[in-house]
Amino acid sequence: MPNILKLHIELVYTGVWREILIEPDCTFHELHEVLQIIFEWENYHLREFAVSRKKSIGPDKREEIIPGRTRLDEKDTELSEFLQSEGDSIDYMYDFGDGWKHTIEVKEILAKDEIEKYDTFPAVIDGEKKAPPEDCGGPPGYERVLEAFNNPNNIEHEELLDWLEDDFDPEEFDKENMNEKLAKTC
Repeated sequence: MPNILKLHIELVYTGVWREILIEPDCTFHELHEVLQIIFEWENYHLREFAVSRKKSIGPDKREEIIPGRTRLDEKDTELSEFLQSEGDSIDYMYDFGDGWKHTIEVKEILAKDEIEKYDTFPAVIDGEKKAPPEDCGGPPGYERVLEAFNNPNNIEHEELLDWLEDDFDPEEFDKENMNEKLAKTC
């Protein structure tokens, strides 16, 4: 019976996190697409997986973003090459200007037959809070957004409400919606 990775993914300095189940033979490109869905990113920016001190994985081999690292193509590299045991971890950087760093750690390795509730993978199984909107300035900018959002007396409050989605709720975590989107794309 094939194994499934249970990954814990934290968006550093935000309190936003997700746990997913994913097959180890998925490529890093497929994981990138999953991350875009579960953190509600729009895939506008550069990204890179840092898998060791000497290797990174990105959209192609020709562009070295972090000097001194060998760069592997995300479409040719499976998760199982770097995420093999419980406790293994990597980083995912998205939007180098805003600096959204995600830590990804293998929490468990499960047999498919142990997971009764989920029959398709990847699947979101847990998480907390809505992810920050694109282009809000990274963790410090998002902190400023939350301060203005939560304080009607803040001079940026009204402008911020116009910029955010009408139903923006920073505490919302909609696992069902994420899984619906994953089912349509993966």
